[in-house]
Amino acid sequence: MTMKSKADTRQRGPFTCGSVTCLKWQTQQQFWTELFLTAGEDVRGAIETGFLEHVLETAALRPYFDHWSSDTRLKEAWERAMEWGKAHPDYTWGLLKQLRKLESK
Repeated sequence: MTMKSKADTRQRGPFTCGSVTCLKWQTQQQFWTELFLTAGEDVRGAIETGFLEHVLETAALRPYFDHWSSDTRLKEAWERAMEWGKAHPDYTWGLLKQLRKLESK
């Protein structure tokens, strides 16, 4: 099963996977992967805790970063971020919805 077909079967929040949306997420994962691999330790920590943990909170986005689990250079960060994501399902998405609700009042 390809990354696109995995994502096509999932829908959550604003992350419905149409062809344009999938392409954007594929581009994003390529960007973040390359940046992580070429960055120093401080930037890697920021990517892991400031981005990857929160992306992995949303199950529909996890397939875009599955390759991190099998790459020895990425695996430890992916495991820690996945642990956070599974422990906090849709946490950041929920905060955004709450903020939008407050703003609309």
